[in-house]
Amino acid sequence: MSDAAKTITDLLDEADQTPYGAPERALLDQAIALSEEAGHEELAYAARMRLVTSAKMTGDTDGMLAAFAWCLGKFDSDPVRFPSELTGAADSWDLLWYFKWMASTVTGSLQFSSAQLEAVLADMDRRYTEAGVGRSGVVQSLFSSSVETGRLEDAERFRLELEALPRDEYSHCEACARSEFADYQQTIGDDAAAVALFDEIQEQQLSCGEEPEGNEADSLLPLLRLGRGEDAAAAHMRGYRAARGNPDNIAMIARHWVFCAVTGNEARGLALLERHIRDLMVDPMNDRQKFAGSCAAAVLLDAVTRAGQGSTPVRHSDDPVLAPLLGDHVGPWTAVDLAATFWAAADRLGAAFDTRNGNDFHTRQVARSRALADERYDVPLESSTYTPVVAAEVTTTEPATAEDWLRRAGEHAATGDHDGVMDAVEHALAAGGRAVAADAYRVAVQALVARDQHEQAANALADRGKALRELGRDDYADVEDQIGLALYGTATAADLPAFDAAIEDARARAGRDVLADLLATRADVLGTEERVDEALRDAQEAAALLVPVAEPTIAERQLRNHAVLHRTFLLMMSQRFEEAAGSIDDLLRDAGIGRQTRQVGLRMKAQALATRGLLDEALQAAEEALSLQVAIGGARLVLNAAGLSAQLLSDLGRDAEAAARMRFALRQAESAGITGAFAEKFRLGQYLTWSDQADEAIEVIDEVYRGESESGAPPVALGETMLGLGVAALRGNQPGVAYGAFQRGLGHAVEAEHLPLQVGLATQLARMLVQFRDDEAIEVIDAVLERARAAEDGQSALRMLNERGLAKANLGDESAIADFDAVIAEANAAGEEWLAADATDSKARELAGAERHDEAVQYALAAADGYAASGDANAGANSEFLAAQILRGQGRAAEALACYTSAIERAEAPALVERLTEQRAEYLAELGRSE
Repeated sequence: MSDAAKTITDLLDEADQTPYGAPERALLDQAIALSEEAGHEELAYAARMRLVTSAKMTGDTDGMLAAFAWCLGKFDSDPVRFPSELTGAADSWDLLWYFKWMASTVTGSLQFSSAQLEAVLADMDRRYTEAGVGRSGVVQSLFSSSVETGRLEDAERFRLELEALPRDEYSHCEACARSEFADYQQTIGDDAAAVALFDEIQEQQLSCGEEPEGNEADSLLPLLRLGRGEDAAAAHMRGYRAARGNPDNIAMIARHWVFCAVTGNEARGLALLERHIRDLMVDPMNDRQKFAGSCAAAVLLDAVTRAGQGSTPVRHSDDPVLAPLLGDHVGPWTAVDLAATFWAAADRLGAAFDTRNGNDFHTRQVARSRALADERYDVPLESSTYTPVVAAEVTTTEPATAEDWLRRAGEHAATGDHDGVMDAVEHALAAGGRAVAADAYRVAVQALVARDQHEQAANALADRGKALRELGRDDYADVEDQIGLALYGTATAADLPAFDAAIEDARARAGRDVLADLLATRADVLGTEERVDEALRDAQEAAALLVPVAEPTIAERQLRNHAVLHRTFLLMMSQRFEEAAGSIDDLLRDAGIGRQTRQVGLRMKAQALATRGLLDEALQAAEEALSLQVAIGGARLVLNAAGLSAQLLSDLGRDAEAAARMRFALRQAESAGITGAFAEKFRLGQYLTWSDQADEAIEVIDEVYRGESESGAPPVALGETMLGLGVAALRGNQPGVAYGAFQRGLGHAVEAEHLPLQVGLATQLARMLVQFRDDEAIEVIDAVLERARAAEDGQSALRMLNERGLAKANLGDESAIADFDAVIAEANAAGEEWLAADATDSKARELAGAERHDEAVQYALAAADGYAASGDANAGANSEFLAAQILRGQGRAAEALACYTSAIERAEAPALVERLTEQRAEYLAELGRSE
């Protein structure tokens, strides 16, 4: 083999092991170029045969057709040199099989006439006959093409012929065959027959490259119509998750838009449409996809409009890639306008298909889609929703006074809208004139400093100085001349001596607002230098100067707000949470403070109350803060506010409501064009998991993983996300997904050399494997245990050793006791009281299973004492209950009753006390005794 041939062969081998996509395509393109350059026609043939499959799987119809035509020509010229089938180490490439794809492609593209479609099918039939292979593949293609072109009588004839034919090597797999038949049954209106085939695919767990997700998408409406809403919801969550990763699946994804439209899940449907709308043009030649997608999008957008959201802009709808389908458009389309545009596209494409096919089938399909407006099924996917409650006095209205405009400037500053700040300042100057000029220029200086435009800020500061002197405030102007922009956020530790001198001077001759301003600014600098006590001293004095003022000026109110907020923050930093809550109340009592200041104050109050365990009161403050932030705007700040409310709700055991807050905020963020937000999305996934919404949790966390992977997130982050995905999958009874997640996560954790994460993932994976009686559990644990010992990480090693003992015990391995003994000894030596008690309890249970009762009781009682010593009273009660049960089984009544009584006395959880009391009463009744 020449060097060139070896290079080409190596490229093909590498391509065979690379997933379909850009890297794999690049390898094939390189192999083709080298083959043609070197004159290796056989290798060029081998590369292009692979290219047919690659292009098919990535939606490149043009590339697929070109490669197929080239290969077919080579085969016809010399079947010996260019055989119809090539076989590799794990794959094969077959021209006869490719004919099935060609027939489907020509059927779905308006670039081909009806005569060309018939010619492809006839050529396919001839070549199958000449090759001496079965007719199943030909008849399947005739059936599929007949269904899609609306020749339903022909389709029924081919269906019956297919049923009579024996299966052969060119037959569809069982999953694909049933899926196509189910689609046909739905097309002719037999939903029951379509659902029966869906049930077969699910019950027999049939699968293929695009199945069962293709059939799940097709079955959504039939399931709903037959009253199987829960099955439809499960198929939607499961099927969409499987389909969404491949843009070429846009036709099946579009069916999920329809599901959302008819089930009252318009918000979710709109989010899915925005996510995938550009995929409608992923394959410009695939008019089938454009037609199906246009009908589905129009149905969804009509539902969005009926829900009162017709004016909502649809993100990405103005992408130039969509222009051939929707036409050019400046800015995103609104939902109502885009619906009309999609209906027009559906009508246009349907008419073109009908002209080609010689019937009105596609026009009738559009009419069926329009009729879906009359179908409605109550299948909520979200167990809890959130609508912010915004009081009338805090809704967004046009400012009326100069002070209102300056408050609005503060809101713009908080959201990072510096242009909005300057615009509001101009309005304030126009409304208040020279009377508010000093205050307005103060806000302008702050905004310009925040943008690092220090030269412009200095000019605005000079204008403020003039305005101050016109008001007779030479004391303030003199200080600002002396301190400059350091009074507006540029100060560092090097400026502290200047502040010290200015403060001493101000105490003697300046107004209280000047002194408060200097003190508050020095407090900021001291805080950044971690001189918290000194910073708190200054902040408290600044607040004390201004809080008592009954009718503060604009500037005084702004200064007071800043001083109180900073004082509260410093009190919280100092762990003085009760004082912090009281501090912020000084601010919140003022009805005249702006919305943004109130929102910040409420969030700080919520945090202070939460640290004191006053969760209900904290939640009330956090919810008000969230509503205010929604009214103000700023999607990133809404995310932050929602995160606080969600955390408090979760702490209160209200995870469904927590998920609703995060879902709402994330949708706001998406609408604002904020990308990423992986931490917030992951938290949503966790709340969904904990509130038994596992299907949506899996979807959300999987999306986080995809996003993190594409953005180059570190292995630790990827591993943590996979841990969350695995836990969600277990809650959703999807062990296959869980296994893959834990394995992948473990790989990331090993790459990162992060042992605690390895321990967490290995523990979850091993426990799942034990449930399936799989000895791989021990291998997983031992691998992490070995790495922990090699790294001399005693804590991780100890936890893995304990986990191995538990796994062995559950698998019936008697050596589990030896592992527990080792854990007890090492945990005691390391001062790990709880873990020693836990291993002791596990040993007691293992001894009980081996009918070594006396020893089991001894270790159970020892575990109870160990748990109690570590502060876990309830675990101790359970261990003592174990001893009571063993003694009861041995007929040792007096000892058993004593253990029951002691266990009840140990327990703290009401439910546990109740259960133990019931067990004791039951035993007394069994003994024929009363108290």
